[in-house]
Amino acid sequence: MRHPTYRPDIDGLRAVAVLSVLAFHALPGQLSGGFIGVDIFFGISGYLIGGIIFSNLEKSSFSFSEFYARRIKRIFPALILVLASCFAFGWITLLADEYEQLGLHIASGAGFVSNFTLWHEAGYFDSSSWTKPLLHLWSLGIEEQFYIVWPLLLWFAFRTRINAIFVCTVVILLSFSLGVYQSADNPVGAFYSPLTRLWELICGSLLAYLTLHNPSSSGKLRNACNSLLSKVNAGSNLEMHGRNTKEFTSALGTGLICISLWAITKQTPFPGWWAIAPIMGALLIIASGPEAFINRRVLANPVMVWIGLISYPLYLWHWPILSFLRLRTSEDLSALNICIAVIYSFVLAWLTYTLIERPLRFGKLKGTRARTLALGMLVIGSAGMVVNVEDGVPSRLPKVLQEAAAGAHLGLNASALHREWRFKTCYLNIDQESFTFPAECTENTPGEQSVFLWGDSNASALIPGLREMQKKARFTISQFTGSSCYPGRDDPLCMNVDRQAMEAIRHDKPEIILIHAMWGDPNPDFSPEVLAEKLSEKITYIRSVSPDSRIILIGPVPRWKKNLIRLIYEDYQRNHTNPIRLQRDNLYQVTIIAEKALSGFSERMNIEYISAMDRLCDKTGCLTQIDGHLTAYDSVHLTREASIWLVESIEPRLGLPPRNK
Repeated sequence: MRHPTYRPDIDGLRAVAVLSVLAFHALPGQLSGGFIGVDIFFGISGYLIGGIIFSNLEKSSFSFSEFYARRIKRIFPALILVLASCFAFGWITLLADEYEQLGLHIASGAGFVSNFTLWHEAGYFDSSSWTKPLLHLWSLGIEEQFYIVWPLLLWFAFRTRINAIFVCTVVILLSFSLGVYQSADNPVGAFYSPLTRLWELICGSLLAYLTLHNPSSSGKLRNACNSLLSKVNAGSNLEMHGRNTKEFTSALGTGLICISLWAITKQTPFPGWWAIAPIMGALLIIASGPEAFINRRVLANPVMVWIGLISYPLYLWHWPILSFLRLRTSEDLSALNICIAVIYSFVLAWLTYTLIERPLRFGKLKGTRARTLALGMLVIGSAGMVVNVEDGVPSRLPKVLQEAAAGAHLGLNASALHREWRFKTCYLNIDQESFTFPAECTENTPGEQSVFLWGDSNASALIPGLREMQKKARFTISQFTGSSCYPGRDDPLCMNVDRQAMEAIRHDKPEIILIHAMWGDPNPDFSPEVLAEKLSEKITYIRSVSPDSRIILIGPVPRWKKNLIRLIYEDYQRNHTNPIRLQRDNLYQVTIIAEKALSGFSERMNIEYISAMDRLCDKTGCLTQIDGHLTAYDSVHLTREASIWLVESIEPRLGLPPRNK
């Protein structure tokens, strides 16, 4: 089979692509559109693969076995190494649920279906994405799916004498139209679906076909540029000749990529209309040829070429390193940690390219059979699937952590939410159709005091404790809670929660009103001053409509910087003991700030204040476990055992009448 002539400027363009993605991942917020580096890769791959397929089909020298063997030798070695490394590192660093997920992602990566797996989990830009060391393999899945389908489709077109340009155009239009529609209607699906991405690769193939089989296309391009120039420079005799066309095309492509990197953001519907810019930018640079100034002097620069040569292993290594580092430290990496991660990524990429890629493709190991690599991929994929089926192999963890992890694995699952918190009934969520509390959320029993619970998911987490307390004391529970809704928050869901809570308080006049929420939310819109202002308005209204109600404000529970079970695991790895308490520096500082602010606010408003922090923490730190059970499912929500313990500890302050025996 024939292959295209090597162009160093295309390796330089690969460098632009991988550096964009690396910057986007390593420096969040600094290069808003850095993720379009993947689209540049798609354009390059489509052009190179299209050139191989078209040139060999034209000369009747195309071989499916040789084509796929070369793809295997190109892609499998580095990927097997990265997957095996993640498997080994995860074995010694990840908890059971984390390792279970990694096992699934390893199997998906080995089977080149990561895009479908991630599609059914969460969006690429979701906050949980950094906990997935193999998140970036979604793009590799799409490329492999393209390698499987596109050669077969073109082979069929050549055999049946269907015009290749017609085939490319039809598929591009269909795929692009679907991408525009889906990016608005189903953005996660549009991002991961091969059907919405196919046009990006086939645009590259179309350019390859025009370059190989339609030499006059350069003349048409020159005429188009001349027409554009004449409109820009009205009355000018300026015309563009062969060399000028190349320079203009290269500069235009560079401009489109630069605009994409800075103008496209996470909020941009993608891949929609905006995806045209990076794809056309990459293809214009390729079309301008290796002699254009930017291509020759910038992209073909030895440094850029070197980065381009290691771009594939660099892409594979950088995200697992960043992800594992974030899992081991915190979500926000320091500048030093980022530098270390980037340096490691380059070193491992260079070693992978030098010791594995080159020997397998060009050196002593060139004769290695593709089936051997395919077998290796099958082995690592099967190992990942075993880990997933075995629930992350918890037996590899120390016994004390197995027991703690078993509690964490239950997590905030749907059944627990429905059973304990009355999820989507008395605890409203943003994704439900109605934001109305049913009558069952209000309980009234003659002769019993009424406790009215108002707040967010942290308030809902008190329900198990209050229910347990009902076995000892005579009172009813009314629950008006909403997801992320601390009282007074300006949000459609939260405003509905507040409005209905105020109406219920006005109508029922409960004896006790418990107000609780995740006051220490680290979101930038949190402000103790604004919170106090909102709360004062609500409390003033309550006093006007139900003056005899006792208003009790419960302060924040500890909000850990990571999932509590992970903090326990990391402390165990350092000290080889099961920590019953962890120091307060493991908490978000805003939790401490909120505690002080709410305590002072309660004193000024002359309402009762109960400090949850005083009961869950002391000078040595904050409780992680109570009688062998975790105090938090995740980083902030109380477990059932912790809820019961906390409510029991504050029961004397509530003054509820005892239940008669």
